Amino acid sequence: MVPARAANVNGGMEYLRLMLSKEGAGRFAELTASVPGVRGATDGIQATPALASLSAGLAAAGSDVFSWNFRTWYATYSDILKTETANLLAGRTDAAGYLATLQAETDRLAADASVTKYRR
Repeated sequence: MVPARAANVNGGMEYLRLMLSKEGAGRFAELTASVPGVRGATDGIQATPALASLSAGLAAAGSDVFSWNFRTWYATYSDILKTETANLLAGRTDAAGYLATLQAETDRLAADASVTKYRR
């Protein structure tokens, strides 16, 4: 997104155009060994073993793929998940505390009628 009142709307739009072009996404894939979000962007590029493996797995999955929509659907849950995962990995909580915190937020969201409930 480029805000309508950004200091340089045209520059922001051009940045997005370049970033989301096949060439730009292909360069991103080369530099990061990450699968880009632009179909066909990895065609003809020099793929690292990691990128080749990820791309092969994605191709083999066909339509059996999913995305983590909950991060935008339930932003507060996503924030708590990030914090609690960091706490778990740093030893500030244990598995039981981690699960209890996430379950409490899940229950809160489920009970809150003002929160839109999404389904796949």
